[in-house]
Amino acid sequence: MHRFTFYLLGSALLLASPALAQCHLYLDLRAQFESGYAEGWLRGPQAPGLRVRPGSLSPRPGLALRLRGPGRWGTSLDYAVGKLDCSYVITPPPGATGFTQARLSSSLDLDRLTLLAHYRLGRALDPAAAPPAWHLGWELQAGAGLNHISRDLRERRSVSTVVSNQDTVGLIAERFQRAWAPQLTAGLTARLHRRGHERAFLSVYLTQGLADLMRYDTRYRFGGAATSQYQLRARGSALGFSLGLPLRIGSWAARS
Repeated sequence: MHRFTFYLLGSALLLASPALAQCHLYLDLRAQFESGYAEGWLRGPQAPGLRVRPGSLSPRPGLALRLRGPGRWGTSLDYAVGKLDCSYVITPPPGATGFTQARLSSSLDLDRLTLLAHYRLGRALDPAAAPPAWHLGWELQAGAGLNHISRDLRERRSVSTVVSNQDTVGLIAERFQRAWAPQLTAGLTARLHRRGHERAFLSVYLTQGLADLMRYDTRYRFGGAATSQYQLRARGSALGFSLGLPLRIGSWAARS
């Protein structure tokens, strides 16, 4: 119920906008497959032997209310269940211990609401001509929105994994930072048309969170050496793709 209310409030804002006077209104139903990552994934090792990795790819539902105009531009209000992911690999120095690598991860569901602008690429079809039997159109999209996790989360403490008498690797604590945080999203969409009607689409996208939602304390030691500690930050950032079914729910002439 909370997620449905979350989407309805955003839809009301979009429908109240004058930009709604366009040609077609769609409800896009999506199956999303995304891999979340903690901050620092693209910057290399964050601490001796520690490197952030993307989390596992997992399916999530999504939907969007989308307006398609007569020109190249359109807009949509997107809602999705995303991933707040923190996954990382710890690799001991050569010869320090008997094992080669330890991977730890923590993952939570989050709500993601995004207002997107769409720009259609390529040559526009002649509206006076008969539409082709099949047509593949390309579209860029970019926008901003909010990530949300439940306020019911509390600091959680995790038990360290003792690999041997001299090796310890563990996620020590998960620390809640905030329930809401801004995010930016960009992507590319291919839309399949059949005789002038949209039938399906495939999108690839990147979402970058702009503020920490959770922080994770990790601690590890190899071969009896000094203990290393590091704090990782999760903002709801993710890479993913989605497969969708567009349902046209309205069509009218544009305003002059």
